[in-house]
Amino acid sequence: YFAKLGYLMGKNLPGVLMGVWENVKHTWWTWQGTYSSIFLMSLVPLVWGEQYYFWGLLFILLLLIGGVFALVKALVVDVLQGGWQQCLYIQAVTAALVVELMYYPAEGLFWYNGGIHYVGMHGFAMLLLASLICLSEGKKGRIRNGLLIAASMILSLIVAGSNYVTALQTFLVFLTIMVAGALLHRNIKGLLRLVPAFFVYSIGFYKNLAAPGNTARAEALGNPGMAPLQAILFSFKEAFSIYFIPSPPCFLQKICDSLSMVNCIILLLS
Repeated sequence: YFAKLGYLMGKNLPGVLMGVWENVKHTWWTWQGTYSSIFLMSLVPLVWGEQYYFWGLLFILLLLIGGVFALVKALVVDVLQGGWQQCLYIQAVTAALVVELMYYPAEGLFWYNGGIHYVGMHGFAMLLLASLICLSEGKKGRIRNGLLIAASMILSLIVAGSNYVTALQTFLVFLTIMVAGALLHRNIKGLLRLVPAFFVYSIGFYKNLAAPGNTARAEALGNPGMAPLQAILFSFKEAFSIYFIPSPPCFLQKICDSLSMVNCIILLLS
């Protein structure tokens, strides 16, 4: 509503951005610390009119598929030294599976607020991890590395202010990339390139967790919840129970859906 009010008052982009900024500040103090999610939620296309709402779906899909393509390229081409043809096949299959096997497509794609908060931020996280992998590989080129460092810092600021599942998982993978580069590959130059993004991510994640709105929200809902460390440890237990000990019908359904989708893509490629 802050963004809509800014649009109605100014009828221009600066007015909308001013309203978005006020909404981020208000929400950070009164409801939750996920500043980047709130920023993008406030920019829902409905601000300009209902007829533009479909742009939200396209934006979320672009983030998701773009993130998949970037991460697969970083792993297949930059790390494994694979060819572009094989990379394209894997990108197509992976992107199709990610979209096809989404748990709640109606909420993940067509509801803009939920979609950008989870699916969109997952796409940003994959883009960030792809940039970190490319930087850690240490390929030459000052302009290339400079652009990647700048991109990784911007993406770190965005992902650090996302939902806590995405922010925590990305932070752990970030640490893994840095430790692997330092201990396994002894790539000190590549590690140093990641320091600016890690610094930005750490500050953003702290601001996300330390927002007064988190406490205010818990008190308003009458549920104080767990201590931060306890909640993080409990999340690992829940993830293990969901992904590694699934119910047989659900697990078999996932396998069947995956195989049928892979078969269709192979037929199309052939």
